[in-house]
Amino acid sequence: NATLIDDEYTSERFPFARLTQMPVPMGIRGQSIAHQLRPIQLSLNNLLLDFQDAVHSLARPKIIAPRQGGIDKGHFDDQVAPIIEYDHPYAPEVWTPSTLPPDAYKMMQDHSQWADQVCGISAYRSEGIVPTNLKSGKAQEVANDTQDGRFLISSRKREAFVMEVIDLIVEKAEEGAKRRKDYASRF
Repeated sequence: NATLIDDEYTSERFPFARLTQMPVPMGIRGQSIAHQLRPIQLSLNNLLLDFQDAVHSLARPKIIAPRQGGIDKGHFDDQVAPIIEYDHPYAPEVWTPSTLPPDAYKMMQDHSQWADQVCGISAYRSEGIVPTNLKSGKAQEVANDTQDGRFLISSRKREAFVMEVIDLIVEKAEEGAKRRKDYASRF
């Protein structure tokens, strides 16, 4: 409950600069890349939990044996339901079910590509691959310039932020030079 400074504020603007990746409709803070990627991460987490459950429950061999064989289930292993009995005269066989369908792995790749698109990164750049059709250095340079164009808005915001910070520094230096004549300044 104390006042630190009680001076009149004469500047035309606030003494701070603001840089945001993506503006939001309300508030001073912007939306970060982590915030943009949150739904993808939550979906990936659920997908990985499903993978883990599938591996724990299905990635164990099952023995299919005829009921008439009189097989003692305790002699095989201590897993839950390792033997599936059926009424038929064939010899027992081992069956290992596929834990995950092939499209589950494709889904993981799709999530990764989706995250790259949200951030504005091409698949080639995120994987560090040079496309095979870019043979010359000039072609690679043009491709990099095109890729950098995706970040043009954020680059311009960063440039404007740096210029605003420089203006604030110069403004404060001018104020300091007016208050203290021994302050080394060119103003």
